[in-house]
Amino acid sequence: MGGRNEGIINRGQFRAGSVVVGRGAMHVVGAPPGSPPEQAQVIAAINDFLKTLEAHAEKLGALDELTETVQQLAEEAKKERPSRPTLKGLLAGIKDSVISVAEMAPAVTTLVGAVTALMGRG
Repeated sequence: MGGRNEGIINRGQFRAGSVVVGRGAMHVVGAPPGSPPEQAQVIAAINDFLKTLEAHAEKLGALDELTETVQQLAEEAKKERPSRPTLKGLLAGIKDSVISVAEMAPAVTTLVGAVTALMGRG
């Protein structure tokens, strides 16, 4: 048998919460099944942002409020037709809340890029 095998062979039972196959395939925990890649990218960016936020929590005030805003952004992004004004408003609030912490910049940049890509689709 020559070449690369890019298929799936299953013998017996198979149970999974998620399966992705093929070049460039990815699944992001928390992304709705069958969601567009832009939604998955936003969820991945949010997960990374939350990890960075946790690492630098002592430098930020009103952490509960900020975390709630990030969760609202995630919920809006998961919708079939997310509201652009809502996404923009939530994102602006998040950016304003972390602007004084330089270590948050890469996570914010990634989040902004992912949300911008989501708003640009459709």
